[in-house]
Amino acid sequence: FKQVLKILSFCTLITGFTASCFADVFDETLQPNETAQVISAVNDLLDSNYIFPNVSKEIGLVLNKKLKDGKYEDFTNGYELAQQLTKDVQAVSHDRHLRVFFDPKRVARMKVQESAVVDPAVEKQERLVRRSKNFGFKQVSILDGNVGYIDLRHFAFPDEAADTLSASMKLLENTDAIIFDLRQNGGGSPSMVQLMISYLLDAEPVHLNDIYKRNKNLTKQYWSLPSVPGKRRADTDVYILTSKGTFSAAEDFSYTLKHLNRATIIGERTGGGAHPGGREIATDRFLVWTPTARSINPVTGTNWEGTGVTPHIEQPSNMALDTAYKMALETLIAENKGSKQINQWYLTSLNTKLNKPKVDDGMLRKYAGNYGVRTLIYDDGTLYYQRKGNNKFKLTPINDHLFMVDGNNDFRIKIIVESGVPVAIQGVSDDGSYSQNARESS
Repeated sequence: FKQVLKILSFCTLITGFTASCFADVFDETLQPNETAQVISAVNDLLDSNYIFPNVSKEIGLVLNKKLKDGKYEDFTNGYELAQQLTKDVQAVSHDRHLRVFFDPKRVARMKVQESAVVDPAVEKQERLVRRSKNFGFKQVSILDGNVGYIDLRHFAFPDEAADTLSASMKLLENTDAIIFDLRQNGGGSPSMVQLMISYLLDAEPVHLNDIYKRNKNLTKQYWSLPSVPGKRRADTDVYILTSKGTFSAAEDFSYTLKHLNRATIIGERTGGGAHPGGREIATDRFLVWTPTARSINPVTGTNWEGTGVTPHIEQPSNMALDTAYKMALETLIAENKGSKQINQWYLTSLNTKLNKPKVDDGMLRKYAGNYGVRTLIYDDGTLYYQRKGNNKFKLTPINDHLFMVDGNNDFRIKIIVESGVPVAIQGVSDDGSYSQNARESS
């Protein structure tokens, strides 16, 4: 019932379309001869628009033969047929962008949009959805050690997202390195890729990419922009995190910066989609995401289609952030950028998190006791720190005598030991300052 209400509410937003929208969406059953009609429409679309005409002809031969041989006779559901057709067209093309969808609701909306009678409420609602996702910017923050971090889920169009990008880069303008997390980014606008890369280069324009469009027999060049809102980061170390799900425009960003020697890529080989395009109406109930163009990198003369972008450091994507963060801190220390003391402090914290050193249980028991206003408490194999009147915090060992304080990254506890006996503790801050309290006698 909830699904019915959702679809009805969508249909009522579109003037004069309620009845047909309702009928199309709720009946998933294939109609007589509909499979043949869909295959014919898919073949026509690809013949007219697919980036590689010879491949589209091969796809047509395969689909028609399978139809003639009765391979689609058992399909009675539109969604299932679309999934099978997608497998079949991709088996020939090896193009992950090329997909068939059963989506009557979207077809209905696209037809109304084509007739230019879209209710303004629909456009407003769609923008609110994009805005609620912050135009793809999931998280923008500064990691300890002054390393910038952007978790970007989508390359939205600059006319909507440029201000958000500008604000993000403004927040990070004093950082010493930047990590772009594209592990959950499935693509988007090439123009947004162009704008983002422009922040990472000098003002002198650089040839980034070409996109050849078959239907117009036209090649569009993308160059870095001569000006951007805010500060350029041409000398800042850049790291890009990737996964198997990193796709399309996210691969464009990664591939371009890799071959400009402008970024270090860490994670998994990406999905391999270099053919831009869009959804096109095949029938009243089926759509085809048709690649109508292809990217041509000016450095390599080719692209990442079918192969993906190979990272500099290839590893499981769930390890990529820690690896990039560690590399960023190590590079800053080696190149004497930023505060060496601060960077070493947080590199030690990260190494502790990754390596998890252990301290003998008997030693932890020895450390427990009162140290003036400070107290160390042993409980079930763990040492805790408490300052008089404050909360208790778990201590994580860096080594036998030095401990991180959970929830307080810029503060540590150091145990002073003489002749095997703990005599004092120090509260140490990341700027090198400390205060010491002697142990009270039992």
